[in-house]
Amino acid sequence: MTAVRSGRFRPAWSGCPGVAGLITTWRLAADAGPGDPLPAMLDALATVDGARVLLIDAGGSATAQCFGGVLASAARYRGVAGALVHGAVRDTGELAGLGFPAYSVGVYPARLRGRFALRDTRVTVRLPDGPVRDGDFVIADADGAVFVPAAGLPAAVQTARRIAAAGDALLSRLQDDARPGPDISGILP
Repeated sequence: MTAVRSGRFRPAWSGCPGVAGLITTWRLAADAGPGDPLPAMLDALATVDGARVLLIDAGGSATAQCFGGVLASAARYRGVAGALVHGAVRDTGELAGLGFPAYSVGVYPARLRGRFALRDTRVTVRLPDGPVRDGDFVIADADGAVFVPAAGLPAAVQTARRIAAAGDALLSRLQDDARPGPDISGILP
């Protein structure tokens, strides 16, 4: 099992919850001309199975946004669990108001028209950290994202449980062995 780990994805809004699920991938093309890609993106969204996580590849650009309040509202209506944008988002207040988990490489305050076009859906996305396939599994939170091939998910869950148990045991041992530090009460006025 080969997982792809990335620290590039940051919460789009303060308090953004983590998200996990199978991925549906979109790849966008930059410099798309004067057209509006939103209708094509909304059509593609209508084909996404509920509870999926969108992974939108906008080439990692933080100087043009490709996901905001309109797409988040439509995604939420369709039952999409969240979005990871390898690019920028906008409307972070709306995303927070919706409670929609969204992660990106940045925020950019401009509209989508003329900046991107929807090129492909359900394709392998090549992040700088490694390839991610449509149907892979993702877990994302404030620390980043881990992408696991769907076939490797059972092994990944077992590994994660072993790591969590070892961490819990270490923390317990440290807490049990904790000794009080020196008395500094007389140092401060």
